[in-house]
Amino acid sequence: MDLGSRNGTFINGNPVGADPQKHTNWDKVELGGMLMHWFFMESQDTI
Repeated sequence: MDLGSRNGTFINGNPVGADPQKHTNWDKVELGGMLMHWFFMESQDTI
């Protein structure tokens, strides 16, 4: 969610509002002009 930041927050080029957003692998997230790809790693059981 974005709570009124000056530069805005974008997920995959779409502006984010005050409602929480779910992320998926390789989402493009832009915060304050910085672009990053969101990547989740699945946990693995240990023996």
